[in-house]
Amino acid sequence: MKTLVICKHIRVLFLTLFYAMPILITSCECGKGMSDSMKKMIIFDGDPGTDDAVALRILSLSAYKPYWCISTFGNMPWDYTCLNMHLLSQSFGMESGIACGAKVPYDGHTVNCSDFHGPDGLGETSESLMQELGIDKNIINSSASLADVARSVLSCESVIYVITGPLSSLSHLMDDYPEVKSHIERVYVMGGGVGEFNVDGDREYNFAADGIAVEKVFSSSLDITLFPLDITHHFAKLSLQQIDSIDFTSAPFLKSVLNTNYRSNSKYGITDAVLHDAMPVLYLLEPEKFKVEDMTLSADSTGRIRPSKEGRVVHVAVSCPETLLYERVKRAIESKEKQAGL
Repeated sequence: MKTLVICKHIRVLFLTLFYAMPILITSCECGKGMSDSMKKMIIFDGDPGTDDAVALRILSLSAYKPYWCISTFGNMPWDYTCLNMHLLSQSFGMESGIACGAKVPYDGHTVNCSDFHGPDGLGETSESLMQELGIDKNIINSSASLADVARSVLSCESVIYVITGPLSSLSHLMDDYPEVKSHIERVYVMGGGVGEFNVDGDREYNFAADGIAVEKVFSSSLDITLFPLDITHHFAKLSLQQIDSIDFTSAPFLKSVLNTNYRSNSKYGITDAVLHDAMPVLYLLEPEKFKVEDMTLSADSTGRIRPSKEGRVVHVAVSCPETLLYERVKRAIESKEKQAGL
């Protein structure tokens, strides 16, 4: 009987700690749990998303594991992206705090989330992941808030903020907690297009999703490095042959993720999987391999960016080795460090 009582208390303690984890994380001083080689806080803000999934896999096996992962609407409605962020974090053993980001754009318009990334955003793998991980959709209720993120940012001198979806969560963070701006050293953004576009009005999907947020972020003093369609369309591609050459034993669900991305791109005449969101992560890990040029850009409330003398200086990534993405993706997926996907 005593053994049963003890086990019951241990189970209650475990559940209490699990659901309190976001609060515990925010109370930790900056740098705790980070490697000696990386004393900066990394925040990943995305809208998973097949290409987000691969980007997170790469990040999870680096020295730059995110302290926070913020889920923002975008590729899918927010409840899907939040669930997917939890699933990916647990599958990859990231132990990051998961925070609830922006659920809708500033003006409240409905973002047309197609089935480009599959009906669940992860190439129809979310149901099997939930079963394997022993969690359900209610896990999104355990997410922390942007207020929790702000508190931990303010305890840290240097933050690198990586964005792979709409800029809405970062913009709201600055609106509600303006003092965080002085703690964010650099912002790496996948979005926009200087000469290449995928949405009407010379725009890119992430920026078009919430143009007001883009305008606000570009009007700030934040140091921005941009990864527009001009680089991702040329250097973020995987051929079907390259996908087939990868051993998915350590992360089996990612095969469905990549194949979904490939099939969706083929509908638009693109004969590759295109992993836009991997670009800022690769730059975080190996900045010396990228060519970056400073451009003076302005942004309007529709999400359109363009060169302008009245704009602000933005670091724009223009190229990297053609083999960089494939080499990093193959290495990350084949790694035995964490049996992702269980």
